Amino acid sequence: MSLSQLNLRLAQQIDYALRTGTRRINVIGSDSDLYLAATLAQTHRMDAGLQAHVIVLESKTHLDQFAAALKVFSPELRVHKLLPFDLSPYSGLYPNPKVLGQRLRWLFHAQNPSPKDVFLATIEGLQQKTLPFDALSKNSLLLKADLDLEEDLHGFLTRPGY
Repeated sequence: MSLSQLNLRLAQQIDYALRTGTRRINVIGSDSDLYLAATLAQTHRMDAGLQAHVIVLESKTHLDQFAAALKVFSPELRVHKLLPFDLSPYSGLYPNPKVLGQRLRWLFHAQNPSPKDVFLATIEGLQQKTLPFDALSKNSLLLKADLDLEEDLHGFLTRPGY
């Protein structure tokens, strides 16, 4: 399949989805991350950003290239990356805290999406086990400036072991 065929087919899928109110478009395989990023940015503007988008990419390299291209075409979008752990679960070592934090951030925003969110993930990152939905929602607390703290903040933090 040539790039021009993919472009035409993808344009037809987007047009059909917008005309019929379909909220899901599957694109399997592409020879251009740049074109897909531009198309997603255009689609986001056309549907007025009614929902968040989830994109699954082959590798971290493709994910990083796609994220960079998306920032060029739509800098207002918030891109969240779900990367795989940097160690094998059988190594006996604890994963990098930055990777853990990034995965938790991705999960938190996926639980509470906004229309400007784009969730990128690698296949390997999705295959790895993570926190159950209930565990994350029960142990999440959003802190913002000028927001009153919970009455029992100490109890909330000590329950999970902090």
